[in-house]
Amino acid sequence: MYLIKSCPSCFRRLRFPIDKGKLRVQCPCGAHFLADPDDPALYENAEFDILSRKKHLSFSNWMKNSFDLCIKKIYDVWYQIQNFPLLPSKEQYKIIGILIACIVSIAVMAYLVCAKKANPPMEGMTI
Repeated sequence: MYLIKSCPSCFRRLRFPIDKGKLRVQCPCGAHFLADPDDPALYENAEFDILSRKKHLSFSNWMKNSFDLCIKKIYDVWYQIQNFPLLPSKEQYKIIGILIACIVSIAVMAYLVCAKKANPPMEGMTI
């Protein structure tokens, strides 16, 4: 995660990581200061850089990021199911609706597959 803070002498906005421990941040004007993430004074008149800079991802990195996102989503859903009684009623209704829609769609697909196999088209028969 990055923090954006103004230089103490020229007020230029400086962007630096806060998850690397104590850093000596130097401005192009020559001024520098110590950025200690544990010091609350560092966060005064500063803002977090939440939007990370988009880098060009290779296909393998894109696949890894997609896989990680899918695993995270699976864990989130599993966590919601485990804590179903504790969820707000709106979330409970949403989960029940999704489950009912899945069951109905599986039942319809099973019916269509079985109905097609049970009544094969008759060849050579004219009406």
